[in-house]
Amino acid sequence: HDIPVGTNITIDLAMSVYRGEERSRIENLVDRCLSERTAFNDVFRIVSLSGIEKWLRLSGDVEVVDGQAVRLFGIAQDVTESHDASRRLLEAANTDALTGLANRHSFTARLERCFESRDMFRDHGLMMIDVDHLKEVNDSMGHGAGDLLITTVARRLVDCIEPHHAVARIGGDEFAIIVERSDGIETLTALADRIVQAMRPRIEFAGRTIAPQVSMGLALLSSSDSPETLRQKADIALYHAKEARRGGYVHFTESLRSTISTRMESSRFLDEALAEGRVVAHYQPIVNLRTGRIEGVEALARVRMPDGSFRSAGEFVSALDDSRNAVRLTTSILRNVTNDLARWKAAGVKVGRVGINATTADFRDGDLDRRIFEAFAGAGLPPSLATIEVTETVFLSQVAAEVSRTLHSLRNHGVRVALDDFGTGHASLANLGTLPVDVIKVDRSFVTRMSSHKISEAIVKALIDLGEVLDIAVIAEGVETEEQLLRLQRMGCNAGQGYLFSRPLPASDIASFASAFNGTHQTAAGRTKIHFVA
Repeated sequence: HDIPVGTNITIDLAMSVYRGEERSRIENLVDRCLSERTAFNDVFRIVSLSGIEKWLRLSGDVEVVDGQAVRLFGIAQDVTESHDASRRLLEAANTDALTGLANRHSFTARLERCFESRDMFRDHGLMMIDVDHLKEVNDSMGHGAGDLLITTVARRLVDCIEPHHAVARIGGDEFAIIVERSDGIETLTALADRIVQAMRPRIEFAGRTIAPQVSMGLALLSSSDSPETLRQKADIALYHAKEARRGGYVHFTESLRSTISTRMESSRFLDEALAEGRVVAHYQPIVNLRTGRIEGVEALARVRMPDGSFRSAGEFVSALDDSRNAVRLTTSILRNVTNDLARWKAAGVKVGRVGINATTADFRDGDLDRRIFEAFAGAGLPPSLATIEVTETVFLSQVAAEVSRTLHSLRNHGVRVALDDFGTGHASLANLGTLPVDVIKVDRSFVTRMSSHKISEAIVKALIDLGEVLDIAVIAEGVETEEQLLRLQRMGCNAGQGYLFSRPLPASDIASFASAFNGTHQTAAGRTKIHFVA
């Protein structure tokens, strides 16, 4: 409170640091606690006697003598630093760190608000936009050039839109524009033409020239649409633009729905692999960044091809849009994981907990906890060897109540819950303290840009600090360089996962890797000595 030591404390003096609405709040809290004999725990903003704004957490109880409340007693804690960190994270949850635009979370909320009033069908539209050739720019000129390309595209998109439109960055090379109160297809076409023209000026980076270019998918809202179907229509149009009119745009028509055939082909590929027992789990180690010891692995789905090669989930990801395929895949991975754990246990190999990814579809039928318990019991193992990894999208899904029930059931049996891809904009950071989460996995995009982007580094540090305050473990994903490792170690990060340590490995290779890595603290390639301090 910046009240000098030895000052005679009066009620008026103590209350003087609370201003405006905060004064009313603290007075109401005191009255309520005394009259209802209840404990208190809340956060208040004060202005200290030195004129400095601070945030205090007040917690305590009422002392009752002979049925009368005689005093409030407790603790006042300065939580300004953690409050500011939470505020920055909350802003990050709705803002893309690189461009300053709305992010995926904010975009989704804005799109859903468009559907809250059913009298709003006045030819609203949606544009999905991809930045062409971003990967080539990153690979040939570095991520600094890629970031310049992204920020340039973002600025030019903003310059093209009307005040009542909304532009967001929803992925690495993906943008979206919600076109409200348009005049139909003519408005979308005119906007798309402006964007094409706006992208023409070239930009310079380190003496080299970059030609910005975007492809766009345009869709008009119909009375039968939902946010998901409107987004699907724009995505289908974008897909065809990238295939046939790269650098231009395509309007959605029903004839474009042949894209569904691709999903059907992907589903057939996954179905055959599951039926033939060719779906296996590969495992990427999670390393304690203080000791260098492996403290867990993440199970990742792979399909073994007839020639002995493996296909990653990216080869059949569209098949997982069908909830039945997603559930069957998770069940198969559970069987693989428990069998592999049993073999490792018999061989004396210790890998810690195994992370298993779960989708919204896994929670929809309400039996995910039963499937996990049965799989581990069948292998004679405790379910506490598992960590279930979910994204914020799962927490915010239509089956959120079932998600919460299932995760609490799993945690009661020792299963840990990890919030995956944290920081990308899906996360509802205001509710983080109330989610049943034991682990935060910081998205690789922030780790990758730490050295070149101060905001990314600040976000990673804030996430690590917040994890410590909330007693939540933090794992940094995508650790690929020694520089990233050293930065994370200095920040106090618990653990890391990435190619610096190892790519995902077949189960048969985990034993030898665990032994070699734990014994030498070297990368899987054995080329670089990594230093850890216990």
